[in-house]
Amino acid sequence: MENTAGYTMKWILVITMFLAINCFSFSVRGQNCNNIFISEYIEGTSFNKCIELFNPTSATIDLLVHGYSIEISFNGGSTVSNIPLTGKVNSEDVYVLCQNSAATKFTAKADQLYSSPMFNGNDAVYIVKGFVGTDIIGEIGVNPGNSWPVGSDSTQNTTMVRKHSVTGAQLVWSTGMNEWDTYPNDTDTFLGWHLCLCNDSLVGIVDRSFENNLSLYPNPANDYINLKGIDLAPGDITVQIFDILGREIESFNMRNVRSIVWPINIKFLDRGTYIIKVSSENTNIVKHFVKI
Repeated sequence: MENTAGYTMKWILVITMFLAINCFSFSVRGQNCNNIFISEYIEGTSFNKCIELFNPTSATIDLLVHGYSIEISFNGGSTVSNIPLTGKVNSEDVYVLCQNSAATKFTAKADQLYSSPMFNGNDAVYIVKGFVGTDIIGEIGVNPGNSWPVGSDSTQNTTMVRKHSVTGAQLVWSTGMNEWDTYPNDTDTFLGWHLCLCNDSLVGIVDRSFENNLSLYPNPANDYINLKGIDLAPGDITVQIFDILGREIESFNMRNVRSIVWPINIKFLDRGTYIIKVSSENTNIVKHFVKI
């Protein structure tokens, strides 16, 4: 959002500081990070529908001038709804489009509201720049039934957030379906901001095979969160938990880890959003979780 650019930059600086520790410098700006992409998808109860776009470039983009729109292909058919986007999105900031009858917690974070019905879990949603599609959820011309698969989850009654390691758009859904973290129905915690390795100063090597196999659950959680798949990382593992201001709350090492599921006690944490960083040699994975 334009009016939260300073807040978003604060997040980027916070993550930069702790990703920089013991990491190998690695810039991804030149590899991708050159086009707006979908960073969040909310297919919630009733009218609770939102799409968030992230600008990974170094320049402010006028969406209207550059001809950006959201198109929705209903039920995999040829009926398409086109929603022209009218605002500007700053560098490394987001732009949120929501249905205007969505709950206040969603519309309060929106840059643009849409008065007609938006999408359901079985519709294809894609970004168009001019007359060219640039990013997509689902497949045009294909009816998936009730929903599209997203990893082990689906696009129905869910909130989807693009993984931090994703640095660009993806038009092939069989690949794109694995680029998302999913959260419970009507989750709004991550709407209005996005973290991405496109920032030049976000350093570190991300082992994507490790990230895809590392899961954190339950999320939100009250007493414990579980890390599953950490036995896939080489050597010892360091786990750090940070609060929303980037202050380290907890840090510990796991030596010669072989456990498939590792429980972490979060009873001592106050309610709120936290960041967990899992590090091993040449690997840094960042995930967020909510304490309730």
